[in-house]
Parts: sequence; structure tokens; C-alpha cells
Amino acid sequence: MNSLPFQRIAHKVTTIDAQPSLPGTNSVIINVTGQLMFDDEPQPQQFTQTFQLVDHEGFFIFNDIFRLNYA
Repeated sequence: MNSLPFQRIAHKVTTIDAQPSLPGTNSVIINVTGQLMFDDEPQPQQFTQTFQLVDHEGFFIFNDIFRLNYA
């Protein structure tokens, strides 16, 4: 992480969508979109993250997909 070309990062969540997944289990799939701002860059980068939470003696992330959407 120390070799990444930026010092600060901030995020702004734009949307969150969720729905049940895996019939017969206590689980949910969540999709998040938003913007990432690096250091003092004037143009934020768009991102999408989709992950699945599954309950097994407490919720845990079963799958996670992150995509940085370059313009």
C-alpha cells in the first residue's frame, strides 16, 4: 500500500441496491456505485462494487467484485 501513487483517498457513495440471494439461506447481494477522489485530483473516478453477504454464525463476505470505471 505504501507504493501506491496517492496519499489520500475519499469516497462518495451514489447508489446502494440490495436483494436477497441464495434461496433457502439468509444472504443478500449488494451493489454500490460512487466516486473516488484521489489526493487533489479535480476529476473523481467512478467505481462499482458488488458483494454478497452470507449468514453462517454471523454475516461474512462470500463474494466481492470491485471495478474502477475509467473514463
